[in-house]
Amino acid sequence: MRIARWTAVLALAFVVAGCGDDDDTGAADTTDGTEAAPGAAGSFVGAVEGTDAYIAVVTDPDGDTVAYVCDCAEGAPATVAAFLEGTVTDGQLDLEPAQEVEVTGTVDEDQAEGTVTVAGDDHPFTADAAEEPAGLYRTEETVDGDEVTAGWVIAADGTQRGGLRRAGQLQPVGFIDPTHDLAVPVPGVGILTPGFIDPNGNL
Repeated sequence: MRIARWTAVLALAFVVAGCGDDDDTGAADTTDGTEAAPGAAGSFVGAVEGTDAYIAVVTDPDGDTVAYVCDCAEGAPATVAAFLEGTVTDGQLDLEPAQEVEVTGTVDEDQAEGTVTVAGDDHPFTADAAEEPAGLYRTEETVDGDEVTAGWVIAADGTQRGGLRRAGQLQPVGFIDPTHDLAVPVPGVGILTPGFIDPNGNL
C-alpha cells in the first residue's frame, strides 16, 4: 500500500460501513499476498496503556490501513514514532512491523483495539472512532536529499503526540493547530504542512 504526500482535507471524517462483493473489485492485498475483502472505513484514536504514546488507526472501504504510534508530547523527547501499513480483513488488523513496533488487533465501526508491541514489550490499546479534527496527520518531504516523514495523532480532547524522522533519525516536532493553520516550523528542516488522513480517501 502506497501512502502519497497528504494535503489538508477539510471534509468531516466519519465511519462508513462497507461490505465485500462476490468479485475482486475493490479488494486489497494483505501482507501475505491474499486478498482482503472491503470492510468498515474509519479513523480511530486512543492511548497505549503503560506508555505516553497515542495510536491512530485509519482504514478505508477497501480495507487498506495505516496506523501511527507516537509518544512525543509537546516539549518532550520522542522515543517512538512509527507508521505501519497493511490491511484489515474481517475486522482483523494485518500490519507490517516498523521501527521495532508491531500492532495487532481488531477493528469495527466503533473502535480499534489490540496490542502495541514496542521492542518486545506488549501494551494494550483501545482507540475510539474519531471525527476530524481528531485523527491522524502526516507529511513527507525531501530536505537536502534527506527523506523527512512527520506524523501527528490528535485526540478528541485536542491533546497530541507528534514526531519526525529525517533519514531515519527520530526527533521531536512542534504541534499543529488543525482548526487554524497546519503549518509548523521545524529547525533545520523548514515549514512542514501535514494533511489529514481521510478514511474515505485513497490510503
